[in-house]
Amino acid sequence: MDMGLYAKTKRSLSIGSAEKSTSGPSYWRRLSGSTFSTFASLNENTNDDTKLKKVVRLRNLKHGGTTIKNNSGNYEYLYNPLEVGTNPYHTKSAHQNEGFFVELSLDALSKNVYLSDLATQADNPATPSRSSPIYADSSTTIIPDASESSYNNAGVTISGKLKICVNQTKKPVYIKSHCIKLKCFVHEYVCIVESAKRDGSATKRIVKMVEDGDEFCHMLPYKEIKVDIDTGDKICCLTSGTHEFPFSFHLKDFPASESSYFGKTFYRLESVTQVVKIVNKRPWTYDTIILTDEVTVKRILSTANSNLKHESILLQGSWNGTELNYNVILNTKLIEIGVPFGIQLGLMKDMKSNKMLEKVTISLSQTITIPCLDSKTSELLQSSYSKRNEIELYEIDLQEDHNKTKNDDNFHFYEIGNLKVPPTDKSQLCKNWLKPYYCELSTKYSNRARLKITHTVILRLLLSNITEPKSPQEVKGEKKPKNTTCLTLKIPILLVDQDMSNNLWLPPYKRFTTVEQFFEDEPPSYYHDDSIEPPNYLAERSN
Repeated sequence: MDMGLYAKTKRSLSIGSAEKSTSGPSYWRRLSGSTFSTFASLNENTNDDTKLKKVVRLRNLKHGGTTIKNNSGNYEYLYNPLEVGTNPYHTKSAHQNEGFFVELSLDALSKNVYLSDLATQADNPATPSRSSPIYADSSTTIIPDASESSYNNAGVTISGKLKICVNQTKKPVYIKSHCIKLKCFVHEYVCIVESAKRDGSATKRIVKMVEDGDEFCHMLPYKEIKVDIDTGDKICCLTSGTHEFPFSFHLKDFPASESSYFGKTFYRLESVTQVVKIVNKRPWTYDTIILTDEVTVKRILSTANSNLKHESILLQGSWNGTELNYNVILNTKLIEIGVPFGIQLGLMKDMKSNKMLEKVTISLSQTITIPCLDSKTSELLQSSYSKRNEIELYEIDLQEDHNKTKNDDNFHFYEIGNLKVPPTDKSQLCKNWLKPYYCELSTKYSNRARLKITHTVILRLLLSNITEPKSPQEVKGEKKPKNTTCLTLKIPILLVDQDMSNNLWLPPYKRFTTVEQFFEDEPPSYYHDDSIEPPNYLAERSN
């Protein structure tokens, strides 16, 4: 028996681009039962590029939505990966009558993977240093600094295995082909803007998904990494036992997962196995088994960005000449969802000013932006289409609560602590729209972000100037007319979730009492909200 025919398989890895690939060995590993039998001849070889495309719904397939029965090999089957309801994830296909089952499993740490290359600086030619905080500008023309991302990007590995268990000793399973793919789907949106009209009518804007003319483009991946088990002109016979095929993919320069009204990026791990139904009957027909699983890819901050959580923001200025001077301190540039932060506010009034601080409101504003195209020329515009949402974090009426301020006639000081951006799973006000910072480059247009999510802390100060009654005949008890002014201060911040900031926190201190505990092979907990605190060390006094 020639073991070389099936021991090695063709492995095509596309790292960073679906077009580039490298080859390497991959092996079938058998855990129990007898060895592989010899290969039968296979004369049929149909190119996928020449096949007709046919759209299916996975939930309507046989064997629990996993199997296309009696496949002649003349069609390339497609499904809409975004419609999880009609095309759900299935990782196991049981064929009881045929005496086998196929299972696709991801390793525990491969379901959610993290790329530690989240860029915080932008390549901004408008600044003298050509660099600025990317989260400070919502425009899609401001893109991440490629040098920062490449420096911190070591990639990440997704691994798992495919298991085929053959239960019947007298009924082997014949495999014609098998392929495992990690598919990255990107649905990119743009805003089509009509050119200015002479009659001065309002400019129309239409948001639509970018398409390349192919009716199946939304079902095709933007990038994919593929592992092929190619038997060439043979078929593989699996006898009784359990057969495992381990696989791994190395991701680098892949976009992060995201789902919003203005763009989606998502991943599917897909396994396609073709099982020959009757070996002695030509032409062969197959049962095509399709198994899929969900993979989430997130970009997180690298350890080089640990200073962000300790850097404060100082905002100073004046209003109406020197009538009012303000000083605002935000204690951190990096705000994590659900983690407290604080703001200090100082106001200095002119001696002649009779303005008084009446109300303070603090809100979080989120801006989602996508590129704009000219409707006639299809060229990119410098402007971006923006969608803004806002949630109020804090409000206090100073006229009703004077104890909250430390002020005199001309100076006001206000300190607000324990502010929190509510988690989306606990707040109905922002459940459907609040997301952490996100920015990925366009797949269609160079030097342009396809989707950008930025955040701003907004501080609103309501100032009032109460005028005296003009006439003593005014009704007693009637409110005096007010001249109010709303002063709005905006502070850009980097909003992250716990996963995105996990690299920035050291593990909690753990005191060892025995030598054995020091050598215990247990990974430390890196969750920064741990209640364990380091002990207080006291210096020993010498006698």
